[in-house]
Amino acid sequence: MAVHANGRLRQTTLKLARSSFDYRPLLRNPAPAAYHATELGALFEGDCLDLLPSVQDEVIDTVFADPPFNLGKEYGDRTNDLRPDYLEWCSRWLAECARILRIDREITSVL
Repeated sequence: MAVHANGRLRQTTLKLARSSFDYRPLLRNPAPAAYHATELGALFEGDCLDLLPSVQDEVIDTVFADPPFNLGKEYGDRTNDLRPDYLEWCSRWLAECARILRIDREITSVL
């Protein structure tokens, strides 16, 4: 919301610059291909411990993670939600996230 000249609140619209976003300089070689990419960013599909090592150090602004909760839920064939090494596994992917984040940036996780 923004305050209009007459003192009333009015709704504002977020305006995004339409420039091309090239994610490739953020990755090490060999770089994985993005599952989906737009001018706003890129989405990758796969195991984070296979993908995160491909990302350069300190080049990411925000990481959002929603890992399995280790409760034995059924997510299909691609997710193991009952890991005996769960805490060690979390430590590994969190360390990779910390490595790729720029200084003073953030990680948000559903844990």
